[in-house]
Amino acid sequence: WYLDIESSHLLAHVSKELSKVFPRSKFILTVRNPKSWLESVLRWELTNPHFLVSPLWKPILDFYYGPKEGYQFPWMAENNLYPIDNYLRAWRDHNRCVLDSVPPDRLLVIWTKDLSSKAGRIANFAGIDQEPHTDRHNSSDHSVQPFWLSDEAYVEERSKEICGEVMEELEKRAV
Repeated sequence: WYLDIESSHLLAHVSKELSKVFPRSKFILTVRNPKSWLESVLRWELTNPHFLVSPLWKPILDFYYGPKEGYQFPWMAENNLYPIDNYLRAWRDHNRCVLDSVPPDRLLVIWTKDLSSKAGRIANFAGIDQEPHTDRHNSSDHSVQPFWLSDEAYVEERSKEICGEVMEELEKRAV
């Protein structure tokens, strides 16, 4: 396809293969903390519920997030969402896969909140002469309020338990 860049979160699960097939390629792993990521995913799914039942996307989401059982919050089952732990395990597994698969010298880990301020670092890593133009990256406006975080302590506890080890590694490796 003669691509200079490819950007898809789904590629994380084949990062080991991509790293081998394209030995000169570089990888940028953009990350956000699990709670922020969870909030974003839930807002997107609640404002786009047709994706949760789409014949194309449902098998992908079921593979990515796992079975719909063991709900902490009944409203999640009522809205055809996945349990909190499933989302958090997906966050952990996604990031762990890239960290374990891509050689450290070919991987730049950067927090999404730092994308604009680190544009020069990204350009240098990618071998680009000029600093890229940056804007807000996910500008979709969600109308759903974060009512699911009414038990924020539970979400924080589960995030630390499920994602804590990977978070620590990401914090050490991020630029």
